[in-house]
Amino acid sequence: MGAAGSGSDSGLAVASMVVGIVSVVGCMFYGLPSIVCGPVAIVLAQKAKTAIRDGRRSPSGSGFAQAGLITGIVGSVLGLLGVGVIVVAIIASVAGSGP
Repeated sequence: MGAAGSGSDSGLAVASMVVGIVSVVGCMFYGLPSIVCGPVAIVLAQKAKTAIRDGRRSPSGSGFAQAGLITGIVGSVLGLLGVGVIVVAIIASVAGSGP
């Protein structure tokens, strides 16, 4: 890993952005990947932001960390909404198929 001020972006920041994007895209697959990837992106972004704030990583990665945080939150919300819709649809289907 590069030292602070070396111009290298934080690997955690880039990873949080990538996992966050996967989280947003994953909401199209019944929301399950989003529920897993969203919180991971949020945690990675927070760790990256802490490392940047403490001077252990270059500040140039702060945009990636912010993008990872935002996409992680959006992906988590979309994933939970998707799972919620599926659960409601299943309950409505079971309730509607009664005698």
